Amino acid sequence: MRASAVLFLLLPAVLSTVKSPNIRDNPSPTTEIQDDQTGTLMALPPQATETDAAHPFIAPGPDDQRGPCPAMNTLANHGCIPRNGSASFEEITLALMKAFNLELLFAANMAANNMLTRGNSFIDQVSIGGVSPLIPPLPGEIDGPVTGGIAKHGRFEGDASMTRADAFIGDNRGFQGILYDLDLLQLGKFGDDGPDGSSTVFNLETLIGIKNQTS
Repeated sequence: MRASAVLFLLLPAVLSTVKSPNIRDNPSPTTEIQDDQTGTLMALPPQATETDAAHPFIAPGPDDQRGPCPAMNTLANHGCIPRNGSASFEEITLALMKAFNLELLFAANMAANNMLTRGNSFIDQVSIGGVSPLIPPLPGEIDGPVTGGIAKHGRFEGDASMTRADAFIGDNRGFQGILYDLDLLQLGKFGDDGPDGSSTVFNLETLIGIKNQTS
C-alpha cells in the first residue's frame, strides 16, 4: 500500500475529534477509490449515533456473523453493534465503552486490533465472525483473496479460550459445553465465596486448575 494511502487511513483515526461526513454521499478530494471500494475515514473519539435505548437480546439469524469472542457476540446480539456482525471501528469502540465501561483509548485499541488484523480498514468494516459477503478483500488483495474476520486463527484469535476448542482440534468458534462444565468443576473446587454463594468467584487457583485439566 502506498504511503499516502496509509496516512489516509491512519491520520484521521488519530487526529479527528469531529464526526466525519459520509464521504459516500459527499465525495471530497481526499476520497480514495480502489478496486471499486470507497475509502471511509475513521474518527477518534467516535461520535455517538444513538440514544441510550434498551438493547434487547435477539438471537442471530443464519446469515449473521458470530465468532469466538463472547463479548463481541454479546454486543451484536443486543444490537450495540450491527446485528449482522459486520461493524466499523467507531461502532465497536462506542459499544465497548457503553456496554462494558471501557476507557476510550483501551476500547479504541481493541477495536483497532480487530480492524487492522482481520478487517478491511479501507472501508472501515470488520466481521466479528468469519468471512462475510459484506466485506470485500483489501484493495489489491494485499492480505489475500478474502477478509477472514476475527474468527480466523493466527492473528487476533488464538488458542486461549476457556470455552472454545483450539483451532488445531476443530471448531474454534462454537461454544463447547463440555469445556464450560470442566471450568465450573474447577471453580467448585478452588473458587472463592462471593455474593452468589460459595465457590462462585474465579481466582488464580481456579485458572491454574483449568489450565492443568486441558494441558
